[in-house]
Amino acid sequence: MYVCLCKAIPKSEIDTLIQDGAQTSEDIETKCGAGGDCGSCRHRLDKIIQEASEASSVQISKDSI
Repeated sequence: MYVCLCKAIPKSEIDTLIQDGAQTSEDIETKCGAGGDCGSCRHRLDKIIQEASEASSVQISKDSI
């Protein structure tokens, strides 16, 4: 699935950028350009980042047990 149609950036690339440390849609824009043209994918980027953050928090909590 493409997250950014302007730059043809797939979700897998966004996931990789998040795993590599991107924490904001601005970080992602800097690294691959997604969100930098028309901006309509910014809300999708923010949602993907939030979901990844929540999943990471759940994993950390499970590891603490």
